[in-house]
Amino acid sequence: MKTCVAVSTYHKTLKDNNNIISFKEQNFDHFYVLFDNSKNIDHTELVQSYQTNNVCDYSELEFNHFGFNKPIDLRHRWGNHQNPKYFYAHFRMLMMFLKHPDFV
Repeated sequence: MKTCVAVSTYHKTLKDNNNIISFKEQNFDHFYVLFDNSKNIDHTELVQSYQTNNVCDYSELEFNHFGFNKPIDLRHRWGNHQNPKYFYAHFRMLMMFLKHPDFV
């Protein structure tokens, strides 16, 4: 059995990324970083910072293109304070599978 790990993060962990690096160093069979690239950081910088080629970055363009830019009902238990990109976990996984079809 293989272990596949995908960590979801954003720009505030780009420099202070010790937790992600130490997690990566546990030598999982497959390790990916899902990165909310709302600051348009160059992909090469992301790869260098997280020390892996398996970085899946996404932006507002993809979020809007796939129709996730809809209001979240304020009465939803988790929806009244969340960033929609974090609320819609299936959006992040869609990006992961589209950009890394080899993800097992």
